[in-house]
Amino acid sequence: MSVPYETIFCDTCGYEAISLVTAGKFIWSSGAEEFWFDRELALCEDCQGVVAMEKFPDRAGFDEAQKRHSSLWRGALRRYGKDEAGRLAEKEGFGVLEQVMKLQRPPVCLACGGSGVEPIRRPKGGSSDTSIRALGMSHPGCGGQLTIQGSGVNRIAPREFTRIYDTRGQLVGERPGWR
Repeated sequence: MSVPYETIFCDTCGYEAISLVTAGKFIWSSGAEEFWFDRELALCEDCQGVVAMEKFPDRAGFDEAQKRHSSLWRGALRRYGKDEAGRLAEKEGFGVLEQVMKLQRPPVCLACGGSGVEPIRRPKGGSSDTSIRALGMSHPGCGGQLTIQGSGVNRIAPREFTRIYDTRGQLVGERPGWR
C-alpha cells in the first residue's frame, strides 16, 4: 500500500528525513501478551534527528478505557463505545497498556530508547502541501532550523515490519510483515 509522506530538512547541515519512520506496527510486549501502540513523529537529542516516539493516551481517556475494559462494564453493556476510550478499551492486550501506564514514565525514542524526545508539531497543510513550512524547531546537534514539505501527489510504499518493545520502551525484536 502506498502512502503520502512529508520530508523534513535542516537549513544548515543538509540533514533530510521522511515521516515514514512512524510506519509499521509497533507493539509493547509483556512476554505473554502484546499491545499495538500509537506513535508520533519526533526529534531525538540522542539520535540527532527525526524518529518515531511512543504516544501515550491522555490520562482521562485511559482511566475511562480502564473502567470500560473491566468485566463489570463489558457484562452490563456488551460494548465499549465508539469514542476514543471505547476504541482503546477493546484493543487486544489492554493489560500491557495498563502495565506501561502504571510505570508513569515519559515516552521514549523508538530508535534508541532515550527519553530526550520532543514531538514534532506539524504546521497546517499535511502531506498534500508541497510548500516549505517552518517547524519552529532546531536540528539537534547542528542547531539549524527545520522545515517540512509534503509529497503532494507522490506516494511511497513503506516496508512492512513489526517492531516489538518491552513495557519500558526498549526494542526487543523485529519481524517482517504486520503479523
